[in-house]
Amino acid sequence: MDQFEFFNDIRSNLGENAVALHQRLWDKYGEPECGNSRATYISKNYVFKLPITDQGIRQNEDECTLLSDDYWQFAKTRLVDAESGLLCMERVEHAPHNIIKQRLGYIPDFVAGIDCSQVGFNRRGLLVAYDFATTY
Repeated sequence: MDQFEFFNDIRSNLGENAVALHQRLWDKYGEPECGNSRATYISKNYVFKLPITDQGIRQNEDECTLLSDDYWQFAKTRLVDAESGLLCMERVEHAPHNIIKQRLGYIPDFVAGIDCSQVGFNRRGLLVAYDFATTY
């Protein structure tokens, strides 16, 4: 990824403060993985999702409002900074269907409701969704 172009796109979408925060996270955690609306910086135990568009801000706000229940299982999240939309989420190791079935013996129903089956196992061994901004 071209860092200069990446930061210019963020600058045009969200402004200079957003660029400064992305730069700090890039320096600390390395090049992010990027989706359509958010960049993801990965540490040993956490994932930091930082918006790169206005839609990313809304998605982070949405993810912070959803809680696990008897059906849906979500990774633990918290909004670190409302102004920037920075979200911190527990790190989850992606699990394809064959691994889920091997570990659990079945595929839980909620997995089908998660965009691109973005689910995996957290450090406690629980199967949770880790990208669920467009689930509801």
